[in-house]
Amino acid sequence: MTKESTDPPPRSGDGCGEGEFADLDAREALFTGALAQADRVANRAAALRRQVMLAGFDAMVLEEQQQGRTVRVDDAIVRAFLLHQATVLRIPRQTVERQLATGWTLRDRLPATWAVFLDGFCSDTAAGSRRTSPGAWTGMRWPRSIWRRRSWCRRRSRPC
Repeated sequence: MTKESTDPPPRSGDGCGEGEFADLDAREALFTGALAQADRVANRAAALRRQVMLAGFDAMVLEEQQQGRTVRVDDAIVRAFLLHQATVLRIPRQTVERQLATGWTLRDRLPATWAVFLDGFCSDTAAGSRRTSPGAWTGMRWPRSIWRRRSWCRRRSRPC
């Protein structure tokens, strides 16, 4: 009767097989570590992009407010900002809008998830799914600085 197993073959007394498996384990560990590090760098790059997008929007709002203008969600300046970001990043305007909304939610309402995202320990997708998971705030949220006019909420049939 033969025994089927997933265990490695028994080591021979001359040590020939031991070196071979040790080399394979070392290469696999090196590859796995490099892959994990590359994934973390990619996640950090996505977090940095999101952070720059949020800072750019905040700076635009502050600049407009310093000039005495009130910034509203449906203003031309907001649409121009979104279109400019979409052009630079080569993604649809709606994606920019969604990424900003997710970024605001993470930064303002889920600071622990935001910190993990900035450290590169979770992906953009994972951080965004936390935003919509049960118990998390699920609505689109614009920053307080542009809440001045509430009519845009009524058009979307949800309370502000």
